[in-house]
Amino acid sequence: MRNHNHRDMLERLTDALVEDILNASDKEILSEVAEECADPKVEADKVRRLFEKAQAMVAKKRLVAAREAIEHDKPQRAKVIPLNSLQARLKLETILHEHPEETREFTLAARKGKDLSDADVLGMLEDLQELGLYNPESETETNK
Repeated sequence: MRNHNHRDMLERLTDALVEDILNASDKEILSEVAEECADPKVEADKVRRLFEKAQAMVAKKRLVAAREAIEHDKPQRAKVIPLNSLQARLKLETILHEHPEETREFTLAARKGKDLSDADVLGMLEDLQELGLYNPESETETNK
């Protein structure tokens, strides 16, 4: 509770200072800088560098947040153990035969294994893995 009050007070002070700066004329700001610093141009360059650094930090934080969001939302790609085309086709045929209800959405051509490219077969195995009907890690023992 106490920290919350201090934070509120600090935010109100910050808001008041920002408001004061925004309401000041250029002449008033230059006059105050001249009182505090020997060369207003050098001070302006320092402030400009601070703003640029702050902008870069904010941009980096946004980039990191965007990358994390992409990684979080990116679907995990299924890992299919490399099979030769004959092994992949046999595995696909076996899974389709063993799970007719779960694989009903696959086309008749896929069920027959005809006119499918090797990439199509591997893609279907990946889909079956995502459905939990194919586990390529269990295949590694039988393939060796």
